[in-house]
Amino acid sequence: MKVCKKCQKEFNDNLTFCPFCGAENADKKLTYFEKKTAKEQDKEFIISKASIQDEDAKNAKEISADNLTVKLVTPLKKAKLLSILKIASSAIALVMLLVIGFLVANMDINKNIKLFTIMGAFLLVAVCGSLLISEIYVMLAIKKIESEDFSLRKIYYMLGPVFCYGNNVYEINTNMQCDDCNEKMHVELKDDDVYLVCNKNREHICKITKDNYILYLKDKLSINNNWDIIKLRGALWNF
Repeated sequence: MKVCKKCQKEFNDNLTFCPFCGAENADKKLTYFEKKTAKEQDKEFIISKASIQDEDAKNAKEISADNLTVKLVTPLKKAKLLSILKIASSAIALVMLLVIGFLVANMDINKNIKLFTIMGAFLLVAVCGSLLISEIYVMLAIKKIESEDFSLRKIYYMLGPVFCYGNNVYEINTNMQCDDCNEKMHVELKDDDVYLVCNKNREHICKITKDNYILYLKDKLSINNNWDIIKLRGALWNF
């Protein structure tokens, strides 16, 4: 790990520019073209680390599933109903905006007002369309996890992977801290296995195999359905 000359924060040795303050940390003074190349290489490296790499997954230390925590997200029926309502409202809004845009385009009004109204309507159409696609994905993902107990999927924004058990949807997460840098870790999925990834250095990862975490969750949730389950705060609409 390098230590930034300006902000004194640690970052990966493969980077030339500090990802926190942007300061140059090269061993020698770089020319304009060398700086440009280094920035492009830094960008490619950061993008490559946005998901778990095969080499890192292969070298990940296998740990016990006891490091996982489970939270009740919502009853399954409620999740499906909410998703259906969002799809329906997005579709209705989309159709209404298209109709409004068509009507305004054929009205005899000031050209500037007409132009801005149509542009606004189509901007809202794009927003509603993206929301519609997003909720269709959520609905399909819910059906997928519903078809198989403990089938993990990343569905909701700001939540970890979720799974279905019985009539409820649960989230898995972790309270584990990285042994190397003492930072909190979070849960990611790759090839049906669970990985705990350090928030500070993505190269610090641990692995929990599918068979391991399924046995663990089955054991805990079958012994006591109220085991370590905490209702998630916040409105379901914010998922």
